[in-house]
Amino acid sequence: KPAKENTINFELRTLRSVFNLAITWGYLSVNPTKGVKFLAATDASKPRFLTMDEIRKLLDNSWGENQLVFKVFLLTGMRSGELVNLEWTDIDLKNKAIRIGIKENWQPKHRHERDIPIHSSILPLLKAHKKKFGDRNQYVFCNGNSKQFSENALRRELIRTAERAGLK
Repeated sequence: KPAKENTINFELRTLRSVFNLAITWGYLSVNPTKGVKFLAATDASKPRFLTMDEIRKLLDNSWGENQLVFKVFLLTGMRSGELVNLEWTDIDLKNKAIRIGIKENWQPKHRHERDIPIHSSILPLLKAHKKKFGDRNQYVFCNGNSKQFSENALRRELIRTAERAGLK
C-alpha cells in the first residue's frame, strides 16, 4: 500500500530538518532536499461533528471524571494534548478562563498560546473537581494513580464510550 501524501510530506519535513542540522554542524554545505516540493495533500479527511443526539448518547454512556473530560472537550474545543496537559494553574475559575500556554515539557500546536472561556455549565463541575482533587494533583485530569492522563488512554476511553453509545 503506497504512503499517503501527508505521510510523505511529514517525512520530507523530517529529512529537511536533519539535513539543515547537518549544515549547521558543518557536515554538509547544501541541503539535498532543497527544491523538492511538498505534495498536495488530498488525503486529509474532513472533521466529523457530533449531532446533539450523539452528544447526549456519549454523555449518557460516560460517568465520573470521564464525563467531565468529555464535557470539557465538547464545550471548549480543546485538543487532546491540551486537555491532558491542563494543570490547575492554567484555570482561572474567578475569571472563567482556561489558559493554554507553553510549558517546560509541552507546548501547544504551533506554539500558539490562547485563552478559552469556561462555559457556564462546566464551571461548577470544575470547581467541585478542584475541591476534590486540586490539592492532590498538579494536572486537572488524572488516571486512577493520580498520574497525568496519556493521550492514548484518553483516546481509548473515548472509543470505548462511543462504542457503548453506539456511535462510530
